[in-house]
Amino acid sequence: MLYFLTVNYYAAPLISKLLQSLANLTLKHQVIVVNNSPWDEGIKQLQYPCLEVIETGANLGFGGACNVGLELIYARSPQATVWLINPDAYFDDVAALGEILPNLQAYPIVGTYIYDPQGKLIFSGGKFRRWWGVIVEETEAKSELIRATDWVSGGSMIINLAHFPICPLFDRSYFLYYEDFDFCRRYAPCYICRALQVIHAKSSLTSQLNQAKVSQEIYSYLLTLARHTPPPVLWYRLCRIILVSLWQILRNFPQGHGKLKGVIAFLTHTPLHIV
Repeated sequence: MLYFLTVNYYAAPLISKLLQSLANLTLKHQVIVVNNSPWDEGIKQLQYPCLEVIETGANLGFGGACNVGLELIYARSPQATVWLINPDAYFDDVAALGEILPNLQAYPIVGTYIYDPQGKLIFSGGKFRRWWGVIVEETEAKSELIRATDWVSGGSMIINLAHFPICPLFDRSYFLYYEDFDFCRRYAPCYICRALQVIHAKSSLTSQLNQAKVSQEIYSYLLTLARHTPPPVLWYRLCRIILVSLWQILRNFPQGHGKLKGVIAFLTHTPLHIV
């Protein structure tokens, strides 16, 4: 059984487009939407033959909401394939999915190529340089049909649950950003399949949060360094971020202040949340 799992945060019109792009999929499947915005009335208007909406009652963040869906699916079908997909992503053509997906059952985690609406490749896998604390998004197409990679985007990630003795979950310490990287590093190996492609019409929802977005990125980045790099790398990056933040406060106060807020949250072990 194939489950598409997405998270709603005031993105009902975008999810509607995703559902429309799945309309011609002949493969047996179900779409599960975990609703992180209980006040979003638009979610009630979504219609699809095999759609289930799970209410969280609050904003749990991306990883927290995915965990709700993953635990539900694992309890129902521990051998299922789960395709995590962003609400602002959709499929251009689903005709080949029925032929490709059965051939990927041997891989625990598989990412896809992600394109923008103009057809430009914006993500094809990721590399991690541990001793530099650098997390790289690769945007160059490769010749291999399927290849190993250090991490894949949670915006389009396939998880074959049969490979996991217990339900794989995102770390709840992350609210937004880098939770997919952490997930991949903990449950490695990961692969990316060139034959699987989605279109990402990037939503403006997170960019509208501005300072809160910057704080979340810094907090999650430092948390990731603390978990996946040697201590000297963390402290070098931390000091560098502090210096840059102080300089930015004089030129761009919201940006600099947002970064410092993320640093303080990390140092005080105070997770950041968005209502």
